[in-house]
Amino acid sequence: MSRPQVRISGLITYLNAPPTGRARAAESARGSDYRFYADYYAALRQAVRRDRNTSRDGAALVAAAMNATAKKRPRYTDLAARWGSVYPRWESYTATALPPRAVVRVGGLDVSITPSFAEESPHGETEIVMVRYPDAPLEDIVIDAVLRLMERAYPGTTAVFVDLSRSLVVASGERRHLHRYDSWLESEAAGLAHLLSTAA
Repeated sequence: MSRPQVRISGLITYLNAPPTGRARAAESARGSDYRFYADYYAALRQAVRRDRNTSRDGAALVAAAMNATAKKRPRYTDLAARWGSVYPRWESYTATALPPRAVVRVGGLDVSITPSFAEESPHGETEIVMVRYPDAPLEDIVIDAVLRLMERAYPGTTAVFVDLSRSLVVASGERRHLHRYDSWLESEAAGLAHLLSTAA
């Protein structure tokens, strides 16, 4: 029997869900194969990558907001403005090759991770960055768990998580001893794997 696989966004939704919402979150995670046409934030994801590889001044996100549908424009405009408070972190950095999608095995589950972009510091250190766009707030433990999974997926780099809705940037180097979440992640991922297997 094949091991269940989810995208990291599906795992985030599951980890962040209250106990009464776990079954629904698991069902959402099951359908987490990426579909561009169904991605509300697809144009912003593209704009972030374009920004990092071209002007690096946020103009690509502003353009994405201006070109968004009337329904999306307020949300896109807000996130584009928030990006303006985030990207200065990498002012002295240079864009570097984006690593390929990685899969981390945890608790009987394969978790697929696709970074948003990568940056190299003036000292030659690589930061692997994942940007999150949805508005639902995340618990600190969920953010730390994501950083830990990114650490495991891309050893030797610094994992950086951006919660754009809150202009929040957190790096693995700022959160000590992330390995302490390993047993919790194993348990939580096993619970999700069980729900996915029994509902198959």
